[in-house]
Amino acid sequence: MLKATELQTLAYMYLSDGSLQQAARICDFYLQVHAPDAGILGIMTAVYAAQGEYEAAHRLAHRWVEACPADAWAHYYLGLAEVQRGRCAEAQRRLELACRLNGADAALMSRCLHLLSNLDTIQLRQIRALWRVDPSFVLALQRSPQAALTSRGFSLSQEALESLQLLVAAEDNPRCWLAGRA
Repeated sequence: MLKATELQTLAYMYLSDGSLQQAARICDFYLQVHAPDAGILGIMTAVYAAQGEYEAAHRLAHRWVEACPADAWAHYYLGLAEVQRGRCAEAQRRLELACRLNGADAALMSRCLHLLSNLDTIQLRQIRALWRVDPSFVLALQRSPQAALTSRGFSLSQEALESLQLLVAAEDNPRCWLAGRA
């Protein structure tokens, strides 16, 4: 019988190699024999995220954060799961926390900063989609962009907010800009 650490190492090797089904099988076997711990929760979260099973990845990442609140990787994966669920404000909070908790792990810092830099783009796409279907949102943006965005759960960087405000102010017909005709 393999020890818990040996099973975790084996699952991690399969995950690193891209053999997600093998990694998942080892994790399942691990859980039949051992209680879940931070290591196996982390591997399982990464496997589910890589397989596109975002709800399962979110559940596991949440358990991982509860088990290890000071683990920067746990907060990174919970932030990633939040992005995949379209919850950018919560994702930003988790990713910023992961950066603060991070020690000298350059790979984690690089991933966090990359994902944080993409949050504005993701949110601007969501804003564009909302703009197209909700005239009251368009009016709210024209009156008070920050309030309109906050009330809908958006959390843009200051730079992206300023750019959006300039576009809203400069555009006679904001729908043209958002439709890509400006």
